[in-house]
Amino acid sequence: MAKSQPSVTRSFDSHDGNVVLTPRGQRVHRDHLAQSGVVQAGFNEVREGVWSLVGNGLSNQTFIFAPEGVIAIDTGESEEEMQEALRRLREVTDAPIAAVVYSHFHYVEGTTAIFKETNHVSPLPIYGHEKIAYNKSRASGEIAPAYARGLVEQFAVTMPADGPDGLVNVGLGFWYRNPAFS
Repeated sequence: MAKSQPSVTRSFDSHDGNVVLTPRGQRVHRDHLAQSGVVQAGFNEVREGVWSLVGNGLSNQTFIFAPEGVIAIDTGESEEEMQEALRRLREVTDAPIAAVVYSHFHYVEGTTAIFKETNHVSPLPIYGHEKIAYNKSRASGEIAPAYARGLVEQFAVTMPADGPDGLVNVGLGFWYRNPAFS
């Protein structure tokens, strides 16, 4: 006698009640679906003088008010992401961007938006790990094929939007790249 095959939902969880269907027909673990609430788009004041834009892309853009101006932490995966972040920041302060901090190499693409906003008038200090430029170059050079394959899998780039296999979120955000900025 052949072994019985586990139900489809067992591929997610051994308890069928933990797998839910969304209105768009996506089959997902309930905890993963709950993460969508965490990454909802919003410009949040974390505390006085500290703001974080969530749901604008894969990364958050965070701003800290300092005596010299605003420190921007991570500028996103595209110039358009940072333009939106700056637009939201300008709703609460007109203080200039005084410095940029990179947490790691792939949240650096929006810095051009800051340079454009300031018309390159004054030097802009940028702080980050000493290997950011090396890692950025390496990811687009020698390891690019493996890196790209990893992104496709990790961030469900080829998943459909709807249906049982539809993309719900990628944990940190709703997508690898915000379709509004494509």
